[in-house]
Amino acid sequence: MKPILALVAALFLLPASGCMSRYDIVTNNNVRVLSKSKPRLDKATGVYHYTDVKGNKATIAAIRVREIAPYNRKPDSSSSGY
Repeated sequence: MKPILALVAALFLLPASGCMSRYDIVTNNNVRVLSKSKPRLDKATGVYHYTDVKGNKATIAAIRVREIAPYNRKPDSSSSGY
């Protein structure tokens, strides 16, 4: 009975794990902000809304954002100076 419960629990948790991807928000002055959720643009106000890694709701003006990309743990070799 317990293996069946474990399988059912795994089937419910597996789809939810795909929603937990993190995103890098890079500003115009090269500051990287790590978000827990995908930033959503409010076109009426020109502001991105997201959840930071601590779980706090946050916003950033779209005019300050240079790039939004999925979080990559590997360091960017182009910024190493070599």
